[in-house]
Amino acid sequence: MRFTASPAVAESAETGERIAFDVSVRDGVNEITAIRPE
Repeated sequence: MRFTASPAVAESAETGERIAFDVSVRDGVNEITAIRPE
C-alpha cells in the first residue's frame, strides 16, 4: 500500500521510530495527515 505525506508531516518522524498515524483516503490516494510517537 502506498502513502503520500506533506514534507512537514514526513519530517516529524525519524527512521526506526515506532509511530502511529492518521490517514485520509481521497480518490484512491492514501495521505498521511498526522504522525505521533507510539
